[in-house]
Amino acid sequence: MGGLEVLDAVQKGTVECGHTSSSYYVGKNPALAFGTCAPFGLNAQQQNLSQSSSFQGDVFVNY
Repeated sequence: MGGLEVLDAVQKGTVECGHTSSSYYVGKNPALAFGTCAPFGLNAQQQNLSQSSSFQGDVFVNY
């Protein structure tokens, strides 16, 4: 499945979940642009930290 087909497949129930750039679907919903506002997203440490129970909003400044 290509990256441009993921959202449609999830919406139709063909797959349970998908991972792709939401910027592909800005034409369907302009709010999806906010998910791709950082050019390269979070690094591994930031991603893990954002999902931990000890997350502190200002800690990203240190990375």
